[in-house]
Amino acid sequence: MEPTASAGEIRNRVSEAALLVVNLGNFKPTSKDLFILRLSEVSGGEPILRERLFREALASYDVQKVNGRIVVIENDLQGVVQPWAWMLLSARLMPCAEALFPGPWQATHEAEVIIQRFSRAWPPEKLHQQRLFITGCGDIPAAAEVYCRLTAYVLPHVRSLMYGEACSAVPVYKSASKELKPASPGPSGHAAQSE
Repeated sequence: MEPTASAGEIRNRVSEAALLVVNLGNFKPTSKDLFILRLSEVSGGEPILRERLFREALASYDVQKVNGRIVVIENDLQGVVQPWAWMLLSARLMPCAEALFPGPWQATHEAEVIIQRFSRAWPPEKLHQQRLFITGCGDIPAAAEVYCRLTAYVLPHVRSLMYGEACSAVPVYKSASKELKPASPGPSGHAAQSE
């Protein structure tokens, strides 16, 4: 039986519902998560990369420095860095790093990390038939990219998807059918609450 509100009492229907509430801000990387690696640190002492010297320098590089961190590789060398150098460096670091990006660090890199962390924390089997509520609080970098990719990731698995705050939730999706049906706008211009 649904609890009733007395006259004048404001009910928070979102907090009363069985929702999986996720704050994407919890998945944002911090400055402690980042490791900046300059190519000159692994170039074998040469301003222009030579394959043999580069391989030797990489073999002796202590990869434990990057263990579990997000590595941002900054090119501080003169000249063009050949694709094989990026590939060799990635192959050496990825077994230890959380993620790897060419520098400089950008909002789109941060967005990628948020999506990767979310998908590791919430694999499809954990999302199955959940009522997912994404909170609107927090500063999310490259927000359009994050929210588009997040929606594409969760849609095949969730029962419903909402966005916002408890006081102003926007229903985004409800799995009555396989198609994405946008919620109809309510009197305030926002989508009407359906749950």
